[in-house]
Amino acid sequence: MVENVLIDIARCLDERFAAFFQQSSPARGWYANCPMPGDRAAVYQQWHAAGFWNYPFAEVPFADTWLFFERLAGGRSHVLDGQRGSTFHTWCEPAILLPADIDRIPAKVTGLPLWQVYETAVLAARGLLPIPLMAFTPLDWACSLCGTERFFLLMLDDAGTAEALLDRLTALYLSCCRRLQTLKIASRMPFGFPGIYVNDLQMPYLSPAHVARFVLPQYERVADEFGPMLLSLNCADVGVMRRVLAMEGVIGCAFDKRLPLPVITEHLGSKLFVISNYIYHRDFDRPTLHRGTYCNPIVQTYSEEIEKVCRVIGPGHRLLIILERHSFAEVCAARSRLESVGDCPSLS
Repeated sequence: MVENVLIDIARCLDERFAAFFQQSSPARGWYANCPMPGDRAAVYQQWHAAGFWNYPFAEVPFADTWLFFERLAGGRSHVLDGQRGSTFHTWCEPAILLPADIDRIPAKVTGLPLWQVYETAVLAARGLLPIPLMAFTPLDWACSLCGTERFFLLMLDDAGTAEALLDRLTALYLSCCRRLQTLKIASRMPFGFPGIYVNDLQMPYLSPAHVARFVLPQYERVADEFGPMLLSLNCADVGVMRRVLAMEGVIGCAFDKRLPLPVITEHLGSKLFVISNYIYHRDFDRPTLHRGTYCNPIVQTYSEEIEKVCRVIGPGHRLLIILERHSFAEVCAARSRLESVGDCPSLS
């Protein structure tokens, strides 16, 4: 019964997504991010009845996804204080210390023991709901496997080796995607759309020239084969933005907030402007658990400026808005307030 409810919601959202991408007029799609009472089916029914797009995925019985890709590539994860799953307590031991170490990274997932455990779990979950596909973050993976400082120096001192590492990591990721296709496993990015989500959190520390040389070719490679692609563009360079938005497979971006909105508007065209409106609390200087939800004071992309985005971008473009609040009532209140800003309809 629970699965039937979720399948119906997923089918309805698939139709809504198709309409969203096919229409030329501006519209807004909404996601809720908040603590919710009730069982899984009841939670998704509440979101769906209120017009939110939260997508129900199949639950894959795979216990440890933390640093999963780095471990596929041969890295080892370490946990401090028993707090696995925390960014501040889980880290990857560098495994790429010499150029020759890159050859030890497998180019295919088939035959890897960790992948086999994951694949078995995916097959056990196979049904009418798709599985969530891991995000593509080649720069972050390279930093985990080398150590961030070592990889940044490698880009300066031995660009060919840095490119070879990123190429190998991209090949391994594409192998993941192809293997799921071979198994006829439906997969979606976290938003529920078919395709790939990208979010390299180390990108703001690179120059635009390094982003263009080392990172964008990997995005293009994956978008060409497995687009559509939705990405968090954590780079404030207009040239990089133009190149990303020109990629045929890219359907939208979250943009670095140092990029002026009028400049984004010039190049956005029919693609999506994605904005995650996080909870802020000025008394916190780091992500802090407060009233059951983490407050995030440090956001690279547009977030706190959501009303300005709705006013400047909303009237002529499509927005994808994720509202994070302490409760569902607060999420609904925030959406109600924003719906009147910028005179742009919601697509429910």
